[in-house]
Amino acid sequence: MVMTMQNFLWSKELWSLIEEGIPKLGVTSSEAQQKSVTKANLKDMRVENYLFQAIDRENIETILDTSRSHAICQSMQQKYQESTKLKCA
Repeated sequence: MVMTMQNFLWSKELWSLIEEGIPKLGVTSSEAQQKSVTKANLKDMRVENYLFQAIDRENIETILDTSRSHAICQSMQQKYQESTKLKCA
């Protein structure tokens, strides 16, 4: 699941949001910086939508408390790594 979603987000040029997150605005932010953050927030919503569509109903409840796509990916990666370890054992 993780590799599939990673490849999908790479192909949509959205993986950088997962790795880097949304840039933070400083106290004195330029208009260009504010537009960049707004654009990143919109992209993040798109990534969240893709993730919610890809995750089965049983697991979606475990990630509903996360607020950003980066946190959702981390949560799912941890969950699937743990289930893989259990299957191997």
